[in-house]
Amino acid sequence: VLDDRMPRKYINDPIQVEASPLQKDISHSMLQTKETGQTAILNMITKLRQLYGHPGVVIKDYENLPYKDIPKLNALIEIVEKIKAKNEKVLIFTEFKGIHSILKRIFMKKYGISVPVIDGRTKNRPLVVRQFNRTPGFGIMLLSPKAAGVGLTITSANHVIHYTRWWNPAVENQATDRAYRIGQTKDVFVYHIMTTDHHNFPHGTVEELMHELLENKRELAENVIVPFDYKEIQRSLVKKMGNMKESILH
Repeated sequence: VLDDRMPRKYINDPIQVEASPLQKDISHSMLQTKETGQTAILNMITKLRQLYGHPGVVIKDYENLPYKDIPKLNALIEIVEKIKAKNEKVLIFTEFKGIHSILKRIFMKKYGISVPVIDGRTKNRPLVVRQFNRTPGFGIMLLSPKAAGVGLTITSANHVIHYTRWWNPAVENQATDRAYRIGQTKDVFVYHIMTTDHHNFPHGTVEELMHELLENKRELAENVIVPFDYKEIQRSLVKKMGNMKESILH
């Protein structure tokens, strides 16, 4: 109905980057552990997702790695640089507080700007959003998809990057639509970055498998009549990753 009143929303094809040698070594160590079962596999999945975002979240010694040594972060900076060149704003979504902290520090140092964060701990979200919307020119906001999924209008930004994926594609869509709301005057661009690891995970990393499962379920998740069970995606991913781990151990 609003097509003629709204700008366009463009969802870009996922950007694929190959894991660094360090990430591959850490992944290999995770795969060699003898722990099996659903809880152990879910823990490994979480650690792998954090590892690809920044190894420093998994192993503190790596917190100060140069971003050029982390392929996914390097790809993120390349996108942000293009956004800065246009003097526009970007929303970056990830559920991991450790990644928020590292990205905030990197962006503040690199660009000399305030980088607000909206997550479950943020006290006055509407005020944070108002200040961000009012600040002219280039800007970056870091958000948790769950905390920012509904109720916020951030139309000063017209770029959305899902740095890590959320289990429910409907929640992800709601997060994207913080920027794609009435009042948005620019086309909105959506990005995903996926880490591959052809040595350890020839059939797909956790990020590749999550992307595949989420895209397959996206249409169902958008159906308001059928409640979406995100745990089904988790179970499917646990099964796929568990099978990979077992084949390596045997």
